[in-house]
Amino acid sequence: MTSAVRLPLRSSTFDVVGTLEIGCLPRQRERVGEPLLIDLGENGGAGGDVEAAVQLLEEAEYSYRLTVSHRRVMVEPQEMFNPTDIGGLEGRLRPGRSTGTVSVIVHDEELAEVGTCEFEVRSRKLDYLSEYRWMLQRIAAEAAEILQSHFASSSLGVFRPDTIGTAETLYQRFAFIQSLLSSAEFEGALQVVLNQPHHEYRAVTRTHDPALGARSSRTLARQLFAPGPRQPLAAGCSVGGVTTLPLTVSESHNVESYDTVPNRFVRFALEHWRDLAEDVATVMRSKQTPATRRGLREATELREQLEGILTAGLFREVGALEMFPAANTVLQGRSGYREVLRAFLQSEAAAVVDWAGQDTVFAAGQRDVATLYEYWVFFELIRLVESCSGFQLKKQNLFRVSGDKLSLELRRGRSVVLSAYGVRRNRVVELQLWFNRQFRRGSESWTEPLRPDCSLRISPAGEDNLDNTTWIHFDAKYRVQALAEIFRSDAPDPEWDDAIGGALAPLSDDLLKMHAYRDAIRRTSGAFVLYPGRDAEPVRHSEYHEILPGLGAFVLRPTATGEAEESSALSLGRFIEDVLDHVASQGTDQQRANYWTRRTYREHSGQRLATGVRLRKPPADTTVLLGFTKSAGHQAWIGQAGLYNMRADGRRGGIGLTSPELAADYLCLYGSDSDDLSVFELLGSFVLRTGAELQAAGYPEPRGTLYCCVVLGAEVDQEGLAVTRVRQIARRGLLPELWGSPRVTTWSDLHAPESRV
Repeated sequence: MTSAVRLPLRSSTFDVVGTLEIGCLPRQRERVGEPLLIDLGENGGAGGDVEAAVQLLEEAEYSYRLTVSHRRVMVEPQEMFNPTDIGGLEGRLRPGRSTGTVSVIVHDEELAEVGTCEFEVRSRKLDYLSEYRWMLQRIAAEAAEILQSHFASSSLGVFRPDTIGTAETLYQRFAFIQSLLSSAEFEGALQVVLNQPHHEYRAVTRTHDPALGARSSRTLARQLFAPGPRQPLAAGCSVGGVTTLPLTVSESHNVESYDTVPNRFVRFALEHWRDLAEDVATVMRSKQTPATRRGLREATELREQLEGILTAGLFREVGALEMFPAANTVLQGRSGYREVLRAFLQSEAAAVVDWAGQDTVFAAGQRDVATLYEYWVFFELIRLVESCSGFQLKKQNLFRVSGDKLSLELRRGRSVVLSAYGVRRNRVVELQLWFNRQFRRGSESWTEPLRPDCSLRISPAGEDNLDNTTWIHFDAKYRVQALAEIFRSDAPDPEWDDAIGGALAPLSDDLLKMHAYRDAIRRTSGAFVLYPGRDAEPVRHSEYHEILPGLGAFVLRPTATGEAEESSALSLGRFIEDVLDHVASQGTDQQRANYWTRRTYREHSGQRLATGVRLRKPPADTTVLLGFTKSAGHQAWIGQAGLYNMRADGRRGGIGLTSPELAADYLCLYGSDSDDLSVFELLGSFVLRTGAELQAAGYPEPRGTLYCCVVLGAEVDQEGLAVTRVRQIARRGLLPELWGSPRVTTWSDLHAPESRV
């Protein structure tokens, strides 16, 4: 760790033409425990890495000063260098979030190149280099596996790498292969092959003079008495009465040999990859860009590594491979050899893939580990969705075939969808897993266009009703290291505040973005952050008591196998399984709430009402019984008795015991001639009374034999109601002789404009 470094600026002829000094700002040498500036010296990267010797930290800020013979310069990349003087010779350096090699180019006033240098931008995550290789290895292996599974093996020969393509394309293909060969699985397989090589015992025949001695065997006995050229024995000697011996006899014995087909294949594969690395290095030497310089260093390192393996004693005994051993049982089944064969097949398949997203991952020689994490998360979601019983995604959409080119269509800003069908809760369910789907303003997002990293659409198949469609969104956040960065407390935490170098906010931007997805994208029930942290358990916030709607975060951390750490992947997999079960079920509270919410807004019947009555339910759901009064005496009796009577003896205009009139929330009394209205709250109960009982209770002249009487509560304010409107609603669609029949309407209908009556 240091506070300042000087990088020599070199011309195109490698002469030193100046220096670039990079320094930490005052009183700043660390951030979250990480040094801001590292100088590894002339030996470059440590631990076998090939990054530049001078290393900066992403999202940090530095000062810079150029010492050159020019008074005015322009420095590339301009988005990182912010000059504070008119000549551009000094200012602030802000690497931002780009990790990897940065090539600095200094131009003079005529835009002629003055000199160049390089430095490395490290991620603030300590293990980002390993995770970068693991994720790249996984994407390469997945691409190769999908290619082999969904395209006929006979067609693979049609797709060949374009060896005259751009240096960046070649670097992408080389990076795919390099990631496979640098995996722990492959290195372990090579050690198994070298320490426990396959061998065979082969019979070796030697011809020699029997007079010098020979080992006794049946073959020797036959040869001693067989016809042919012979030689005399010494005087007085005989063998079974025979005084001569054959001139020569042959002896056979078994010799252990390592020159076997499986070992020849391993040597062939290593030489093939070594030659590929050399070819890449040759192309990279001819094109001077940041990407090619990084590619040259990495190709050279891989070639030297493979050369070292090929010097092992095993391969000095092994000959050249004469025919590809596709059916060899040792290669297919024996540990070590099996992994080498798989790596070879995957590397060959990966080499023909032109990845559309490579420009963001390898651009300008930098390693955008955050973007790579987004791609890796998508492959992990594929795996976890397919771990749900009965769902197998169709992955052909990941590739686009054009002539003799095969492109992996995974790229930021370009939507890709994979579909699957399965049965859950006795319903056929359709799944769609989207990468970078844009939700358009209006029909899909009611505010602004939004594009989550990954989106899961779950819908019962064959049902046109969109009310049953559910969206779940996932955003990959590589730089998040702990849940505290997403779900922050309102109370300040001095230690955390110091660690992140700023005051805490109640909510992080990541969580606010999840709220935006959840609230703005139509039919969305959940939005979740995926991040490679170390938290033991995920966090899920449910809006109500069911799993959805909800927000939260899940740990999804890559490992050396290329897949996510098992316990974190298991948590996310169980969640997806539970969501599938929830959406496929009938009778959930969310399904009911969605149904009524969407139905309500489709009706477009809402209005603003001014009333003094405090309704227990919305006006559109508050029912009102329109009760006709035949006289002033009738109305007075209703108020005195606290009952409103309706015919229940089968006469015209009567009701039954299950009629909705008995379940109304309010009663509105009106007459045929009077302009008076009375409104009462109903208590939700009724009583049966005979005509004689009503007459005994003071009811004026009952004409029927049986009545249902609803029980009245307190009288309420009827302000805003017009008797003419009440009569119109009560008589709507009825013959004049039935105009006095009880009718049920809603509070909204009573207050509706005249045009809706």
